[in-house]
Amino acid sequence: MTQTDHNYRAMVGQLAKLIAEGLAEAGCLYRILSEEHRAVTQSGAELTTLLADKKAAIDRLNSLDVALRDALARAGAPRDQAQIAGWIGSWDTDGRILPSWREFAQLLWHCRRQNRTNGAALGVQRLAVERALRQLRGTAPAALYNHTGLEQSFDSSHTLGRV
Repeated sequence: MTQTDHNYRAMVGQLAKLIAEGLAEAGCLYRILSEEHRAVTQSGAELTTLLADKKAAIDRLNSLDVALRDALARAGAPRDQAQIAGWIGSWDTDGRILPSWREFAQLLWHCRRQNRTNGAALGVQRLAVERALRQLRGTAPAALYNHTGLEQSFDSSHTLGRV
């Protein structure tokens, strides 16, 4: 075996290991994000614990990302994320790395999408709580409904205690 063959096998082995670790961590993060979504949209009681778990999972993924980017750079991979799959495909003739890489990239995409969804749900809840607090304080018009079911607003001098 030549030095080039040995270097190639070492590179493939390192990339395979890092991508497998990344897949495991991204899977962990996605499960946490799914639980977070359930907590946000249902009870919210376990949200604090889930946020700590999410932060730990993101920290682990960030550490793996640094190691993976370093390994990819040493192997001569392009810096553009969109080109990495093509680069891997150009030398991964036995299909050992490319399927895992694609699965990893797709799982990370799902994690980003779920995190945005969770953030939007939290934002909606925050606005509803802020609106309710303003109404309770009498600092905003309280939206009430008339006999036809249409929303009817009162000026801020009508607190909920006087409605």
